[in-house]
Amino acid sequence: MSRKKLKDLGRFPLAAVIALTFGSLVALSGGLVLWLNISANLQSAHSLLALSARQSIESMNQEISSYLGSVARTMEDLNDTIEADNLDIIGQKLLKHVNGVLVGNNHMTLVGILEVDGTFKVWERGNFKQLVMSKRHVSPEVVTRVFDELRDGSQRVFWGEPFIMDDTVIAHVGVPIYLEDKIVAMLTAGASLGDMSNQLAQKREVGNPASFVIDYDGRILAFYGGDSVPVKHISLGQTPHFQDDLLAMTTSNVRQVLMGVGEDTIAAADGVDRYRNHHMFLEHEGRDYSVVFRQLDGFGKKAWVIGRLYRSANELEELKRLSASAFTALGVVILAIILAFFFASRVVRPLKELEERSHAIGSLRLGDFKPMRRSIFREIDEIVQAVNSGAKGVHALNHYVPTKLCSKLIRLGLAGSGVAKNTELTIMFTDITGFTTLAETLDAKELTARINAHLTELVTIIEEEGGTVDKYLGDGILAFWGAPDEMPDHAEAAVRAARRIDARLVELHEQGAKMPTRVRVAVHTGDVVVGNIGAPDRLNYTVLGDAVNVCDRIQRYSSRLQNEARQNTVVISETTYEQIKERDNMISLGPVALKGRNRPVCLWQLVNPD
Repeated sequence: MSRKKLKDLGRFPLAAVIALTFGSLVALSGGLVLWLNISANLQSAHSLLALSARQSIESMNQEISSYLGSVARTMEDLNDTIEADNLDIIGQKLLKHVNGVLVGNNHMTLVGILEVDGTFKVWERGNFKQLVMSKRHVSPEVVTRVFDELRDGSQRVFWGEPFIMDDTVIAHVGVPIYLEDKIVAMLTAGASLGDMSNQLAQKREVGNPASFVIDYDGRILAFYGGDSVPVKHISLGQTPHFQDDLLAMTTSNVRQVLMGVGEDTIAAADGVDRYRNHHMFLEHEGRDYSVVFRQLDGFGKKAWVIGRLYRSANELEELKRLSASAFTALGVVILAIILAFFFASRVVRPLKELEERSHAIGSLRLGDFKPMRRSIFREIDEIVQAVNSGAKGVHALNHYVPTKLCSKLIRLGLAGSGVAKNTELTIMFTDITGFTTLAETLDAKELTARINAHLTELVTIIEEEGGTVDKYLGDGILAFWGAPDEMPDHAEAAVRAARRIDARLVELHEQGAKMPTRVRVAVHTGDVVVGNIGAPDRLNYTVLGDAVNVCDRIQRYSSRLQNEARQNTVVISETTYEQIKERDNMISLGPVALKGRNRPVCLWQLVNPD
């Protein structure tokens, strides 16, 4: 990261500072009011949640008791019919009664009769509501245990442990069949707890909590997930074992509370209320949940556990229940921040324009400079007028100084790039052929217009090829490559510019352009002194040295080479020729004696293609 960027990291946008400062003060006062309102309402919200949870768990208890109780009562009625009518447990009349039971009670999945000899007949619903009977055999050990429990039982209805059949958890109830005061068989029925899960899902409540039924071993018997409780996977009849799942965490902590062990692992527990409901709070993935649960007896040797799982009320949810005054306060805070940004932008906008205009002045990009609009703020308005006035002065100087050169020097740093130094550069001189004759035939205005058009074409090509225009020499130009920007291929770029000047002037001549289109171009590479030359208050970034004089002599010598076969004359020195790769259409002129030079200079000339 550059040093400038590091410095900018410690600076902040003025609009943001003003808006955030003003908005923060308003938000602080409004937020304090909101927080006091929230704190006062949260306590009542938790109380209401506890009341709602007690009513919800009681409703759930009634639903389950009604669901399974209807199965038990149906079995008692069927048993009474069998004993009263002395029905044959394998006869057709019993079959009709069983069919009626399965048709009349949708909660029942199957009906079976277990005889003392181990024969177990099971009736289930088949396709098209037909009754399907299957016969199985139960081991003597199981038969003995079941009938012993029936004889020792103090209740007429016996609930066994839930079992899984066809991926469905079945709760089953047994009723002994007596003939002549002797138990001869057990009438049993099974109810799908999966259907009970669907029934729980139909009883939607405020907050749509999750509902669960588990046995004392932690197996899930019935479950409905609700809308606000994330649960990854449910397998009825199984104990959740994935530790990152909310339901697994819930069932584990519920069992620990009921068994009185491991309470240190529970996030929070409020104990048992007078309705025998347990309250517990859990945290999962950054969210708070509350659990309300109780034991459910009477449907097996071991008690079941029924419960509801809620998203706990928090400050964000409580905001939705705030009074109209709280919403008004929040609206005032938002409006204050918007107004702060609006007024801050009114201040910052002219400052932003000042920044853009200052950069334009600094880089001398004043061709499309537009004066800034005046500001309603007095101090800013005075700065705006000063910038507009300065821009006009700099724009006027642009017509008299080489803008591209100044821009390069500013970009590279005036202190270092302008210091005179010895270096190798490639120099170019141009001169219009026949300028004296042209000057005699045109008035001053027309002559100036044509010369300006000619120089514009040449300067454009020179600068596009990375050259620096030093100065105008009447109708000619002195330019060089390799400074102030370093350019390893300065010779190649200068020759490329010479070829383009030649091609462009030929094109303009064919178009009949009203400007000088015949020119002499000389290119030479050598060591020169380049830098700021002149008095302290009037400097010129220029080149001095023998190489500059040689290039000027080559340009003057090229006037001898003019002929009708070629419109322009382009000559380069051998030191330049040796550094370029593109040498097409070049012929050697051999050693040439130049005026003022003791030793001849080898030259090369650009000629027309064959």
